[in-house]
Amino acid sequence: MQKYLKMQYIAAVFLLIVGILSFTVIGNYASSAENHTASIKSLDEKKKVVMNLTASSTLLSVALTALPGDTATPIAEKLADLSGYFLFIMTAIYLEKFLLTVLGFAAFKVILPIACIIGIFAVFFPQQARLRYIAIKLGLFAIIIASVIPLSLTISNKIEDTQKSSISESIDSANKTATKLKKSSKSNSSSKKSDNIFDKAKDFVSDAKDKAADIGNSISVSYEKIKNALNSFIDIIALFIVTTCIIPILTLIALIWITNMFFNLQLNHPSLLPSNLIKRS
Repeated sequence: MQKYLKMQYIAAVFLLIVGILSFTVIGNYASSAENHTASIKSLDEKKKVVMNLTASSTLLSVALTALPGDTATPIAEKLADLSGYFLFIMTAIYLEKFLLTVLGFAAFKVILPIACIIGIFAVFFPQQARLRYIAIKLGLFAIIIASVIPLSLTISNKIEDTQKSSISESIDSANKTATKLKKSSKSNSSSKKSDNIFDKAKDFVSDAKDKAADIGNSISVSYEKIKNALNSFIDIIALFIVTTCIIPILTLIALIWITNMFFNLQLNHPSLLPSNLIKRS
């Protein structure tokens, strides 16, 4: 019995030390933005890419609306609709940046110290087995929520690194296409002005027709580039939705599943019940 009491005091002191260290040292470290500079830098770079994509899609949409006729209107409207998806992705990035420090604060300054306090009570009241289970599950939950964002960011960065070159190429191609479309629309407007003076200067008719043909050819070539840019934007949106929204959720589910798989059976093992520990002592 004395051996069991000694083990109780050792366990209580250990839990007290863990709770104090969690609230002071670990909690301050996990809740400080200075200690997450790599993760914050990664999120800022991702935010910059999304902003560039938003600007490129908007610029291309505006350039399409300036073209004569309604041929490019459906594509322009589709490009304008993409801004809603980019806004959704931007919100997810800001949420990850916010949760990076908040979850660390909640895990190590609130949840884990509470788990240690409940664990101390469970040590001195072994007949209350439910307290022990609550303490262990709270402690595991604190570790899980503190690990979700850093781990999901690591996985996301690995995926996005393989697509960085294609993303930058899509942005450059969209900006170049928008610039060409603007030049084509300006040339077309100048040809329209020459239409108004055809009666006064018939000698320029053939020259104006050649310019109009060249404009039409350049616009038809640009349509293919516009379609490619639209497809690229849709692919990038799908990539960012996966990396910023789906992967963090899947990471949380995977951590909970792994924790249950490795610890659930052990927590319910008969040899760990307080009554059996007392008998052994």
